[in-house]
Amino acid sequence: MPVATLNSGTRVIKITPIHVAGAQTLVFPTIISAFEDAWTPGWRSETVYGRMDPMGFYSGTQRTLTLGFRVISENIPEARTNMDLIQKLVQYQYPAFQPRGSVATLKSPPYFNIEIMNVASDSRSKALQGYLTSGIRVNPGFQDKNTAQYFNDDYSQILFSDVNISFQMTVLHASNVGFYGKRGGDGAEEFASGPAYPYNVGGKTSSATTNPTVPPPATTTANAAKAPSSVSKGSRAAPRSLTANLDQLLSTRQAGSSYGVDIDAVLQALPTSRKWEW
Repeated sequence: MPVATLNSGTRVIKITPIHVAGAQTLVFPTIISAFEDAWTPGWRSETVYGRMDPMGFYSGTQRTLTLGFRVISENIPEARTNMDLIQKLVQYQYPAFQPRGSVATLKSPPYFNIEIMNVASDSRSKALQGYLTSGIRVNPGFQDKNTAQYFNDDYSQILFSDVNISFQMTVLHASNVGFYGKRGGDGAEEFASGPAYPYNVGGKTSSATTNPTVPPPATTTANAAKAPSSVSKGSRAAPRSLTANLDQLLSTRQAGSSYGVDIDAVLQALPTSRKWEW
């Protein structure tokens, strides 16, 4: 993952507490050191009389995100800024209360929106929402003798230069997930949150990948063309079998599929009158 510092202009992780009114979004310049995304379908089994296999009861699918990242400071001013971000992150692990006279009642437990570029963002809301189940762990790297620490002028404060932070988050799905009967152009049911769930990369998988074309049988005639790799690029004469199958090669090229041969090399070997511009 990319390293980002305050001066680089790159912001990798955004954490926003949603249980505190007017809370600041914490934007960390960082390098991601650990990332684990897990989906766990919940099943409960029950054994009944006369049935060889237990009966399974599905309850739901839970998503958990385990994240570790380093907050790196190149100088004392950066260390002060990053220490302030870390302190706020720790403070936001506590709930919000509603004062009622001399007492206060719990208003909202700690909930967060977390966004990590495209790999931890909802396809619609652009951030994952949930709560931290393992809590925040802050490790300033004291055990490594090669990690330098910063101090203020009178050495009364220590400012961490390279801090490891880790936590585990239970993700609350902000949009529908699963298959609700809506079908796409190919007749298959579509995923409710879109084809790019969960990492927002690409879209629908091409038919060339899901339904690969079976390669045609190899020719066995005595004057059949050799493998396309052996065709001279400057040759003017085309083997009879290659010319006969030109239309099939063109349709294969346009469909984006591949027979495992270099179609461009084959087309270069054709006579000028039979060539097309792409």
